[in-house]
Amino acid sequence: EEKCIECGQCAMDCPAHAISKIESGKYRIDESLCIKCGICYTVCPVKVVYKVSGARAG
Repeated sequence: EEKCIECGQCAMDCPAHAISKIESGKYRIDESLCIKCGICYTVCPVKVVYKVSGARAG
């Protein structure tokens, strides 16, 4: 979250709609909705999204 450049690509590409913008302007993953597909990690230009155990590499 600290290095997020607020591009929103992760939220736009998330098939589960598990990523939303928070008050600070950054994006946060709702792990209860996350399907661990790895798309957010793949599309993040600064690779600030980390892969969760069991996630595929997009």
